[in-house]
Amino acid sequence: MRWYYHSMSDIIPTSDQSVVLLTMPGVFGLTVLQQLLATIRPQCVVVPAHREQATQQIQRAPAVFLSAPSVVDVALHHGIPVIALARWRDLAAWIRPTTWLVTACFPRRVPTWVRQGVAYALNIHPSALPAWRGPDPLFYVARGDAQPAVTLHLMDDGYDTGPVVAQQRLSACNWHDESELIRAHAQMGAQLLLSLWRGGGDAHAQEQSAISYAHVPNVDDYTLQPTWNQQRMRQFVAGTQLRNHPYYVPLQRCWVDGIGVGSVPIVCSDGVCYGRARKS
Repeated sequence: MRWYYHSMSDIIPTSDQSVVLLTMPGVFGLTVLQQLLATIRPQCVVVPAHREQATQQIQRAPAVFLSAPSVVDVALHHGIPVIALARWRDLAAWIRPTTWLVTACFPRRVPTWVRQGVAYALNIHPSALPAWRGPDPLFYVARGDAQPAVTLHLMDDGYDTGPVVAQQRLSACNWHDESELIRAHAQMGAQLLLSLWRGGGDAHAQEQSAISYAHVPNVDDYTLQPTWNQQRMRQFVAGTQLRNHPYYVPLQRCWVDGIGVGSVPIVCSDGVCYGRARKS
């Protein structure tokens, strides 16, 4: 683990601390929760409410998972309350000055008054901040533009701009599909949080000279570049296949659904792959 130190106050665990986890009901949040449960039982799990829906506590508690569970299923299975949050003021009943508020791919910025009402407001971000700030860094990891890494940082008024507490690069991050890519980063993020929980740490301001951004991908970002080798091309497709987005083949001026099956030749720097033409 790589720790950063600064002249800020130490982050020191206390006996009455608790964790409130804010996340989305997807692979990243599910993996973080599963990793934490071995050591920490969060006080509650918070997911965003559906549009125009009031804040409510989700009540269903499945006894058996018949298919892949969600973060909601796992939390309720362990007796952890789940809150579908519509208004930030509704979170006040679940936080106190000793709370560690942890976000993991939560799609909304935490207001200042919420952060000031807890011991620490921390975010798990799957990149080596300040590189690849923004909503979708794992797309650029899959594309081969960004190095696999996770940062645990304190939240401030910006997006992914707060002081870094811990950061770890994933030295070996080979994936067969997008779910594996997400899980590898979520597991590392949970490990960084657990290390902080057990031992405390300090924070370090981000270096402004290394800033880059992970914007929401556009159609141009799905182009299969002929300068890539076959491994990079296959890793990109494998690491983004859950998005159900086609890939553009510039030399053929057409879109394909994937690589491995099909008749569309895809030129690489070290040979040719084949893909299946996208049906219009």
